[in-house]
Amino acid sequence: GDSGWTYIQTPEAPAVSKSNVMYSVTDQKFYLNTSSRLITTSSNFPPVSPYPRFHNEENVGLLILACRATPYLVETPSGEPLLVFWFKEMSDSDPEKSESSFIVHDLRKSCHTRDIGNLCIFLGDKNEAFCVSATDYPGLHPNSVYFGSSDSGLGFFDLASLTLHYLTDSTTPDSMWLAPLH
Repeated sequence: GDSGWTYIQTPEAPAVSKSNVMYSVTDQKFYLNTSSRLITTSSNFPPVSPYPRFHNEENVGLLILACRATPYLVETPSGEPLLVFWFKEMSDSDPEKSESSFIVHDLRKSCHTRDIGNLCIFLGDKNEAFCVSATDYPGLHPNSVYFGSSDSGLGFFDLASLTLHYLTDSTTPDSMWLAPLH
């Protein structure tokens, strides 16, 4: 790797400055969750690509408009790129808390999925998204998205049953997940 940061000049810098970046070990390139085209300034820098656009089903498009949706790029242990949308809707009963929902999109198959097998995806406001196998970490609920934020608390979302399970009774100001060392 490089000993320092490489500046990437983009024509639409504001869109990129708020983008999530994922480095794919499998593809050996960076992915951004923006539609901007990126120009690298170093010939030895891995290629940079925006994630492939996917067919936006009508009901997903309506959900994106109705809720605060945040996209996260994550790579499975086998190298499959996933785009996970975290939808937050403010709770009627508690204005300090939001209700969460998730949609996982398989970028290679270009479709939404409710089955990621024995995998667990971890998302948080304070950390990078990552994915692990539940069989490698006993106690994890497979086929789930674990989440952590100051307004949503800590919990997981079962993709098959579309149910939320909270791990704490209240929100915490600095919720984060620690990725395992490889």
